Amino acid sequence: MILCQQVKKDFLARGTMTPLHWEIEEFKVAPTESVLITGPSGCGKTTLLNILSGLMRPDSGSISIQGVKLEELDIAGLDVFRGHHIGMIFQSFQLLAAFTVEENLLLGARFGRKWTHHEAREHAEMLLREVGLWDRRSHRPGELSIGEQQRVAIARALINRPALLLADEPTA
Repeated sequence: MILCQQVKKDFLARGTMTPLHWEIEEFKVAPTESVLITGPSGCGKTTLLNILSGLMRPDSGSISIQGVKLEELDIAGLDVFRGHHIGMIFQSFQLLAAFTVEENLLLGARFGRKWTHHEAREHAEMLLREVGLWDRRSHRPGELSIGEQQRVAIARALINRPALLLADEPTA
C-alpha cells in the first residue's frame, strides 16, 4: 500500500537558520499493516506523515500509495487523492473554530467527494455517535474539551472511509 524510496527533504530548522536534511532510503507498509513510528522530538515523524499525505512535497524520491505515485500528481490531483484515500489526524486537530462539530465532519466529507449530502449527514451522525459526541454536534470546537476536540478530529479523519489513516501523536 505504501512504498517510499530514496525520499529526501531539506529545510531550515524552525526558528533558526540551521539547515536540516531528512531522508528515508526505503519504507514499506503492507495494505493491512499498522505501523507505529517513534522517536525523539524533531526527528522527522511529522515530516514523514506530511510527505505521505501529500501535504509536503519531498525534494526527491518516490512515494507510492495504493499504486499511485504522489510525485506524478499536481496539487489538485493530490487534494482529490487525499480526500478519497487518506484520513489525517493532525497533532493540533485543525478544527475550524467557526464551524460546529457536525460542520467540521461534513467539510471533511466534502473533500472526499464520495457522498450525497444526505449520505454524508448520516455517516457523520453515525461517527459522532460512535465517538460519543452526537449530543455535542452543534457546539463549536472552543466549547469542547481537548479530548472531545480530539474525537472530532478522529471522526473527521474517518468520514470518507480512507484506506490509509495517518495519525500525528493521536494520544498526545
